[in-house]
Amino acid sequence: KKVALLLCFPFLGFQWAYLNDYLIAVISFLFCWTIITPILNLIHLFMILFMSQEKFDIKYNPEYSFYSRFNFTE
Repeated sequence: KKVALLLCFPFLGFQWAYLNDYLIAVISFLFCWTIITPILNLIHLFMILFMSQEKFDIKYNPEYSFYSRFNFTE
């Protein structure tokens, strides 16, 4: 979550590539000179900022949230 927040800051859309949504990342980077894309990336920044770590893992990292439920130590 911390890395995604750091990548949101320049408002160029790098957080989308980190979150494995490459099509939105390319579109966001190509249209970063417009005013709409930085505003959408700013809204996404606040969405991630106020999202709990558990909801972030469920939405963007489902494998981690699945395997974290199990206790592998004896």
